Amino acid sequence: MLIVEGFTNWFSKRDRNIIYNATLTGPVENPHTDLKNTVNRGDFADNEVGARFQLKFERERNEQLRSGEYNLLMDNTNFKFNFYFDLNMKNFWVYAIPTLHVNSKAEITNVSLKFQLPDGRTVDPKKLLSTSIGVQFNVLVFDKSMEKYKYQQGQGTTALVEVVRQDIMTSLKKDYDFYNVKLSVPIKLSNIDGLNTTYYDMFGNGAGNLWEK
Repeated sequence: MLIVEGFTNWFSKRDRNIIYNATLTGPVENPHTDLKNTVNRGDFADNEVGARFQLKFERERNEQLRSGEYNLLMDNTNFKFNFYFDLNMKNFWVYAIPTLHVNSKAEITNVSLKFQLPDGRTVDPKKLLSTSIGVQFNVLVFDKSMEKYKYQQGQGTTALVEVVRQDIMTSLKKDYDFYNVKLSVPIKLSNIDGLNTTYYDMFGNGAGNLWEK
């Protein structure tokens, strides 16, 4: 079984037939002849915020899909991907790797990001993420300058400062910058103990990475 889900504002128009007509073929080397599409959820109401769709592709008698290259045709777009029945996810984990940029006062002003697999291959986040990136700092001391940010107070004086929130596609515009996060209020580099980056991929899997000094 293979499940694909996301937000309906990905589509070129609000038309339920887009998901009803989606097809999956493969693997290329030895294609299945019994793949079928079952629509679980499709909400295209204009007054709905964050309306989602979900597709489920399965074989007759619920047999396992074979490993190999598949083609998903949806909304007149063809998506090619490799599916592995015995996939070890640790080899395909996508890291959102941060670089901190500071001003002359040694304060963090923005965070740049790159996305790559464990073997160093880069990944295009536009083809992976279904949410905006989430960035949270673990700070040693929480002061009033950080009250602009959402935060969760931890033990003692430490706190988790949410600089930018992982959010659904309704806030993810076509010109969304996956690679740069600007801090509305700078944070002292010396006050940082760690940094979290989080996101959800197009299959609804949550991912998070913790970066520490």
